[in-house]
Amino acid sequence: MTDNAASATLVPGVRLTPLIRRPTRITCFLFAVAWWTPHRVHYDLEWAAHEGYGDVMVPGLLLNEYAVTAVTSWTGDPSTLRRLTVRYTAPAVAGDTLTIEPLVTGVSALNGLRNITFGFEMRRQDGVEVLVGEAVVAVPSADTGVD
Repeated sequence: MTDNAASATLVPGVRLTPLIRRPTRITCFLFAVAWWTPHRVHYDLEWAAHEGYGDVMVPGLLLNEYAVTAVTSWTGDPSTLRRLTVRYTAPAVAGDTLTIEPLVTGVSALNGLRNITFGFEMRRQDGVEVLVGEAVVAVPSADTGVD
């Protein structure tokens, strides 16, 4: 259930609490299996090294899941996501500490929904940007006016 009071406090310039994830080799393997991601770079350490990586690569769809969680966790319902756009900028491997801190960049209201736009970037522990993107989350609104 969406917290409308939390929604009301989200105005442009507000940052959500950072989401920090540290995927393991097991996480990468299980996610690759669940999503039928057959590329060996996601579960085979020797193959990942052959491809030039220090460990198995984190699947892109798992990085997307982290982004979705970062922008929707305050709603209690990931189905509030209406749009997600990402661009991958660097690889992430098992053991990396990944941090994503969404920033509210816009708020609008339409048809009883409060549409909150977030900009975000995900960074590794070494400061390298792994992905950048934008998301729109829609939650019920008590009013229909534009904030």
